[in-house]
Amino acid sequence: MNSLMGDTRPLYVIDGAIVGRDYRQANAAINPADVASVRIVKDLAQLAKYGEQGRNGVIIIKTRSHLSK
Repeated sequence: MNSLMGDTRPLYVIDGAIVGRDYRQANAAINPADVASVRIVKDLAQLAKYGEQGRNGVIIIKTRSHLSK
């Protein structure tokens, strides 16, 4: 159904905060040099945490500043 509606973008989560589906917005929210890890979640059990928002997958980005806290 999502592909019929044209929305196949994943959900971006940066340091535990949901940023949305827009890559440009997610990219502008962080300094690429500060990225510590990127994880792509496609497993249904893990996606359940994000509900309907995570239906197309979730890209979880953790920054160095978040890991040092």
